[in-house]
Amino acid sequence: MRHLLSLCVVSAVLLAGPLTRAAPDPPPKRTYYGWQNMIVGYTGLGLMAHGYFAGSNAVMITGASTFTLGGSFVHAAHGNVPAAIASPFLTAGIPLATLAAGGVTDEAVLALGVLYALSAPVVDGLLGRVVDDPDFPAFTRVGVGVARFRARHPAAGDGVLAATTQFGMGLELSVGARIQQFVVAATLLEHIVAFEQPGFAPVAPLTGDTSFTLATLGPTIEWHPQRRGGPFVGGTVGIAHFARQTDDAPVGAALAVHAGYDFATSARSSVGLALRLLYASMRTDEYGGSRVQAFTPALMVSYAYR
Repeated sequence: MRHLLSLCVVSAVLLAGPLTRAAPDPPPKRTYYGWQNMIVGYTGLGLMAHGYFAGSNAVMITGASTFTLGGSFVHAAHGNVPAAIASPFLTAGIPLATLAAGGVTDEAVLALGVLYALSAPVVDGLLGRVVDDPDFPAFTRVGVGVARFRARHPAAGDGVLAATTQFGMGLELSVGARIQQFVVAATLLEHIVAFEQPGFAPVAPLTGDTSFTLATLGPTIEWHPQRRGGPFVGGTVGIAHFARQTDDAPVGAALAVHAGYDFATSARSSVGLALRLLYASMRTDEYGGSRVQAFTPALMVSYAYR
């Protein structure tokens, strides 16, 4: 009887082994990141609106590029290649096709295209799902802050260099990847200044509303000693574009360095504070050719997903 009982136990174990191995694996957990596409999309729409009301084609083009291609960068950063390919067609393709089919003079079609453009970031965000992988090296950061904008540029009327110093708003959008203790990302920096009757020295103040936008686009490298939160330092080198209410929009190069501290809010996200110093030198065609120089320290508050 004892041998029979042992045989039954052994048989049960042997039979349970294949059954255990044949059990289906649990479905992979999928993480939603579409809110990042919404942030990028509405940032692009905001820049387009600012460029339109400020009369700056450069800012409008920057906003349109961010609106159209920003979602693709976010999808690609998360390894969602099909969504990265479909994103431009969802954000810009459908509104353009609608306007082309109905004509921009048709008010109903125009309203339909504008309405879809306003909801396109949400539609694009619906594609923002990816299999959760804690080791996937995605990195996305958005930031906003206050900047002290100082520029030397040709003054209207006298043909001399004038100094402008004003407070403005700083924006940041970075999309890239984490490689061990380093982050490599493509970064768009915007410094927007809008004010009335700015004071120029040594010439008399201008009248009316004036706006400046300094846009910088280029690669960023950062060092993060700690995997979650902690201090970080980095720099950005890029192309600078100075948009203002004149016929000339200087273009040149910019260098930015920054340091800050991240406070971890979850396993993959953090909020942080950073001080950024940016210097840009751009050539203008006004007054026989000269250089516009801008120096902008900024205090930024950011949210990062890594």
